[in-house]
Amino acid sequence: MNVFRLNLAKKNQILGNIFKDLLLPKCIVVETNASAGKEIIFPIIEAVPDGGFEVAEPESAMPEPIKTLVRSLEADQWTEDQKQVLPDGIRDNYMPYYAIELLPEKISIQNAFLSIVACMFFYYDGFSLNHEHFLGVGVKRKPFSEKWLTDLKYKPVSSGVYRSESSINTVIQYIVIDELPCTSWNAPFKVFASDQDERKSAENILKEQGVELRL
Repeated sequence: MNVFRLNLAKKNQILGNIFKDLLLPKCIVVETNASAGKEIIFPIIEAVPDGGFEVAEPESAMPEPIKTLVRSLEADQWTEDQKQVLPDGIRDNYMPYYAIELLPEKISIQNAFLSIVACMFFYYDGFSLNHEHFLGVGVKRKPFSEKWLTDLKYKPVSSGVYRSESSINTVIQYIVIDELPCTSWNAPFKVFASDQDERKSAENILKEQGVELRL
């Protein structure tokens, strides 16, 4: 499947299905819910202390086409097995909740911030979340301009992962797909990379793990 030319809603749908197919063999259940009449998915992953996993659903449909929610309950870290299928920025930065959004390439950093915050507030209401345990993750192929990153105090903490030193912006990190290392655990994002060879390599990695790109 040539995902490069798909619209954003379909890309997010594919991303959700990738996570679903990857995480199920790791004893993580992922629920993908589609809003009526729209190509919208938001997988919800819920881990419990005994090693089992459950699925929770938001109280209402997501109003806009984005959103993948990774939800881990009553745990203090990812297992080594889970890290093998969790991309950089998530696998190395444990939080109980992640709201993940594939962003339009031409979006401004201000609008990206507002979009992710809107997603997070939706889940605050649906799950009565504590914002201190919630991280928004905006994902793009290309980075924002150096000026905007500097103004908002975002710096790379590893290749392709940007976090802010500003207390206001620490609730959101950005992942730049084209800067991520070509590792097996980054394949869910790398299938959306600018470079055709990287996309193909990521797709092959997923196929080896039994994951096909699908809507």
